[in-house]
Amino acid sequence: MDKILFVANISKTACDLFNSLSKNYEIIMQDFNKAVLPSKVSEMQPDLIAVYSNEFSHEDIQAYQEIVTNEKSKNFPIVFIGNKFDYKDYIMPWGGNIIGIIITPSPMSNVLEKISIALESIRNRRDCESELKIPEQKSDSRKHILVVDDDPVMLRALISILKESYKTTVAKSGTSAISLLGTQKPDLILLDYMMPVCDGVQTLQMIRSEEKTKDIPAFFLTGVSDTESVKSAMSLKPEGYILKSMQPKEILKRIDDFFGKK
Repeated sequence: MDKILFVANISKTACDLFNSLSKNYEIIMQDFNKAVLPSKVSEMQPDLIAVYSNEFSHEDIQAYQEIVTNEKSKNFPIVFIGNKFDYKDYIMPWGGNIIGIIITPSPMSNVLEKISIALESIRNRRDCESELKIPEQKSDSRKHILVVDDDPVMLRALISILKESYKTTVAKSGTSAISLLGTQKPDLILLDYMMPVCDGVQTLQMIRSEEKTKDIPAFFLTGVSDTESVKSAMSLKPEGYILKSMQPKEILKRIDDFFGKK
């Protein structure tokens, strides 16, 4: 059974959410206590940390900072549940391994569904990363491509196409990609247009809003039926789009042409 550490201050809504989650998951509730949280994470080893807040207090902010900076807890995946102001003012600046964002107020059914999607994404990412891990090379001058897609089959296909010519990093969600971009700057991003929780357009909006990442070129990965929708996102200045249905040699040629290879 998936394990969730539910970080929240006591309230009726928090208790209702805790009770609903406890029907399907192994869950422990912990208040915002910066002295306790990292040890609690280390002890429990949760699959997911769900952070719930209607309005962060100063102590809550300090506790969240402790989660995402302490060696015992900083790498655990987090879903934030709360108002958009807390997310913008306190979550985004401190980052963390955010894999889901649920802005409240939101129906309970929607919250439960998104947490279920996040946990499924974690399971798929673990399976995919174990299969796709590329041996580290001491010296590698190849261009670095970040591939963002929630479909492990598509990820495997793209890695197979790219691995001989490019260094490749994978992310299974938009929020995971944002977290990765905090520590590395790829030469190109291949970004799935349609993803749950945080889709390709939302992800590219966040990338373009940050000074360190705003100039990273990106292609949308899209199905044939999405091409018209992609055109409506051109204000974000993507390099264009690559159809997932293209033949492998066509996809590779498109990327080689972008980097000016002959």
